[in-house]
Amino acid sequence: MKRLSIVPLVFAGSGWAEPTDYFPLQVGNRWVLQTASATPELLNIEVLRSRLVNDATYFLVSGYAVGDRWLRKSADATVFVLDEISGKEEVVARVGTGGPKYQTSLGGCEQWAQPFGQAGPYHGPYLDAPDPLTVQYWPDACRDVGIDREMYAPGIGLVHRSIETIRGEITFDLVYARVSGSAVLGKAKEIVLKDDFNSGSKGAPAGRPGTRSI
Repeated sequence: MKRLSIVPLVFAGSGWAEPTDYFPLQVGNRWVLQTASATPELLNIEVLRSRLVNDATYFLVSGYAVGDRWLRKSADATVFVLDEISGKEEVVARVGTGGPKYQTSLGGCEQWAQPFGQAGPYHGPYLDAPDPLTVQYWPDACRDVGIDREMYAPGIGLVHRSIETIRGEITFDLVYARVSGSAVLGKAKEIVLKDDFNSGSKGAPAGRPGTRSI
């Protein structure tokens, strides 16, 4: 199997995300991660649409958190989730280097997390990426349902997520991405993924297994 190398690029006017953006939120962006097992499990994340709320732009994102959630990212790379009933926001992620420790229910259970600076390149089973951002999670009371670690490639987005389940640790790695309509990343040969949804491309929430053929 040929391994791909991701090199963060910037093309003037091309629509590519800036290299310092570790989680590009734009309608149409999509990330497909899967396990390396003989019967792979799928994590499918997609930015479905956007809307303005109190002069702030939110994006409806499926697969990243539990359920479809309206997210916005601030200038300091903090990702907020909107509570549509109360209109309040909660921090769901921090995707910038040097960010403080924070609490999040991104994986479906409240736990602490903290982003760290680049600790060397990411070498996944399907591709390589230089200078990823690592987000470390602490299990707390989430040992059976929480996230353990994530890695984000600059200008690309999420390339790795490991979660804890009652079956043990499950690790998802990026095999395909569509960012701003310009970047398509995947294995050199045909990708065969299974899914049971018939419309759109909603994925399994927060690292839970799903299936799709692309």
